[in-house]
Amino acid sequence: MAQQLSTKDQHLIRSVVSRVDVHKCEVGIEVSASALAGQLAVELQGTTEPIVLHSAAKLTRTGMSLRLVEANGTYAVPREANPRWSSFS
Repeated sequence: MAQQLSTKDQHLIRSVVSRVDVHKCEVGIEVSASALAGQLAVELQGTTEPIVLHSAAKLTRTGMSLRLVEANGTYAVPREANPRWSSFS
């Protein structure tokens, strides 16, 4: 996924995400409310506390790759073959 993101998208994500916590059965992402408001060109009203997103998911390792697996056992991103690795020419 990171390879698919453009440099602009990576910069945007890094400018609003202030923290990522990976626990045994949960992933948490903390987003800066003020940075997000700035990117959206809107004025914050009320609190400037960070926005914390939680997902019941875990990281699993298969060989050298890590996969994000949701609580129901499905992959967060569909499994697809990497074209660079599936070419036998």
